[in-house]
Amino acid sequence: SDNIENDIVLLPASYEILKTSYTQDYATVMVIERFSVTDFVEIKEYTYRLRKMDGIWTITGYSVINKGTE
Repeated sequence: SDNIENDIVLLPASYEILKTSYTQDYATVMVIERFSVTDFVEIKEYTYRLRKMDGIWTITGYSVINKGTE
């Protein structure tokens, strides 16, 4: 998508940062996110790609793996 902001619309009920790696201008952050859906919780693993532009970190892309429900 050309506009990542329109893709990321749900707030997780909870999250856990698994791994962060970065250089001066680029970063990758792996996160487990839990989303409350009616009577269950969806678990997803996101990997966010970021770029630092003008001193501000911006999400430039992401991938997601569905990890199941609880």
